[in-house]
Formats: sequence, C-alpha cells, structure tokens
Amino acid sequence: MKTSFDLQKKYSSVELLLTGDLREIQSILSRLIKCGAVQRLYPQKVAELLSILSEQMKLAERMKIQQNEDTGGAKFQCIIRALAALELSLQIMAAGFTGVHNYREDLIVELVDLLKFHLTQNVYAWFDPTRLQIYKVNAVAVNSGEGNDIVAQMPPCELTSGTSKRKIDVTVSHAPPTISQVPLMLSDILSAILLELSKVLRCICFSDALILQIVDLCISSLAVEEMYLIQLNAVEVVAAAFECYPKHRGCILDRILVTFPKLPSNGRQSRRFMLPHDENLSIQIVTAMLMKCIQGSGPPLANTIAKNVSAATNYAAAFHWSHHFWKQLLIGWQSARAQEIDIKAMLQNTVQDLLTTLNMPEWPVASVILQSLCAQLLSGLGMNSP
Repeated sequence: MKTSFDLQKKYSSVELLLTGDLREIQSILSRLIKCGAVQRLYPQKVAELLSILSEQMKLAERMKIQQNEDTGGAKFQCIIRALAALELSLQIMAAGFTGVHNYREDLIVELVDLLKFHLTQNVYAWFDPTRLQIYKVNAVAVNSGEGNDIVAQMPPCELTSGTSKRKIDVTVSHAPPTISQVPLMLSDILSAILLELSKVLRCICFSDALILQIVDLCISSLAVEEMYLIQLNAVEVVAAAFECYPKHRGCILDRILVTFPKLPSNGRQSRRFMLPHDENLSIQIVTAMLMKCIQGSGPPLANTIAKNVSAATNYAAAFHWSHHFWKQLLIGWQSARAQEIDIKAMLQNTVQDLLTTLNMPEWPVASVILQSLCAQLLSGLGMNSP
C-alpha cells in the first residue's frame, strides 16, 4: 500500500494524515473488499495501519465545535479526518480479516469513545430542543442590551431514568438559535459510521460494558429531533447487538421501553420510518427498532413455511421476547399513570404500526408481537388486572 505518509514517523501535527491519504486508503480497501482479497493482507501491516488511524483519531479527542464554526477551518477539518479514520478502522474490522488479534480492546474503546463524544457533543447537543431554547433566551438578553458577553445560567435540569435522578448544571455561552452547517455535515458522516459499527458488532466480540454503552448511545438518538439518518442506522446497531449478544436482550428491550414515553405521540416527528411498499406508509422508528430486535432473536421467521420447519421452533424466541416487552409495559401501567404518562396513546401507536406492517413480508414478526399482546391482555396483567 503506497501512500505519502511514513509508518515509522512520530507524528505530532494535525496533518498526521492528509485528506488525500485517507481517500487513497479507503479506495484501496474498497477494492480489496470487492475482490475478496482482504484475507491476503499481512497482519503486521494491518496492525500498523490501525495504529496510524488510531493516532489520527486522537487528534480530535474532546474537540468541540462552536456556533460560528467554519467548514474550512482547521478544527473542523481535523474532526473530519479523525472521523474518516474511525470509519476506515471499522471497515477494516468488518471486512472479515482473520487477524483478530489486531483488534485490541483499548483500540475498540477508543473508537467507541470518539463516536460517543462527537455524537453527543457535536451533533445531539445542537439539535436538542432544550439547548436551542437556551440559545433563544440568551439571544433575547443580548438584544435587550445586556451585553454581548453574557452567559446564560439556567437552573439545574432534572433528568429521570428509572428510579434514579441526577442534576445537570447548564451553562451556555451566546449562540444563535439556528443550527449551522457543521453539525449537519457531521451528522451525515456519523450516520455512515453507525452503519459500519452495526457490521462490526456481527464480526467482533465486544465487552459487556461496551455493548450497553453503544446501545444506550443509539437509543438516545430516538429522542433527538431531525436525526433521521442517524436514527435509521442506530436501529441497525441496536438490532445487531440484540441478535449477537443474547444475554443482553432483556436489558435492551427494557431500554427501548423506557424510551417510548419520551417520544412524540403525534405530529410529523412521530412516524419517520418509511416503508418500501408505499411512500405514504410509515411507522415510528422506535417500533421499527423493537420489531428488528425481536425478529433477530431466532431463526429467520420468513423461512418457516419455505423450510417446512415447526412454527414452534422458529417462533419460540420471538414469542418469548414479545411477552417480555408487553409484560414489562403492563406491569408499569399504574406507575406510568401516576406520572401522567399517556401510556394508552403509546400502546395505540405501537399497535397501529404493527397493523400497518402485518402483511408485509419484511416484517413477519409483526403478527407474533400482536398475538403476544392479545395473550398478555387476557392474562392477569391485562383486562383482568386490579
């Protein structure tokens, strides 16, 4: 692999790898993957390349963009190169290369940490309604003549997750109420990285803590507006984690269930997952995530009739996890009502999505989830509950 950089050089500059170097590496890697020659790479060379890409990623650690960030600026270009190195590293891992000893635990942690930081700090934060509201309050203060260097000090925000609460002090400098082009560009890049991550989860065994961290990061995207591409690929990541890490399935479904009440129950943001059969048909992204997870819990449900296999064998896992989801939902019904959560609307929206996909070959699990709901409603937790 011939490029303009030196493998033995100790780099300290932000020009560790130029954009042209990264494009050249990606072009070569794409050709190797296409012709199935990845297995012929020398493990030592792969380790050296991953090490260089790791150094490139470190240059953009903890690097935050500002409201007036320029797409041609040095900081933004450094972040772009770091994310390109991150995507290349994931592509190498997902390419089927047999030298798994090259994938050190610390390297995988670095990849996930970089992804998490730029998603939460440089993308999610700019689309979060609370932060944009802070910008608007701050802009009003500036326009009223209170000074250009004003810092908005907001009261602590209480975030509830399950039974635990934590307080966060929000301090934001003056920023316009509009979103700049920089986080939009980063959003597109990070959505492609999430897709590569979903492939890697099926190739490499991650630690339990790292898997749950990735799942939380992806599920949290569902509560951020205007994150359509990221949310679509987040669905793929969570589904891959559910399929490949069986011992975490209950925990993943519980996290999805906790997210349901945080999402809009109506309006244009409620149904963004487009269905292929009709451009006018769409479902909630969270419902698509739920169905993809349960659909990946066992053998392909669509092959039951084709292979003449017992339905009980193929559907057992899907029924089990469908029961788990509905049982937890119904158990929490009373507490949800006490917290003024409209769980009825949530249930109606989910059932509507399931009915929309009921006869579609891509979603054979829809009928299983509906049957499971009917069974739970006839149980002691449903209509006969106190």
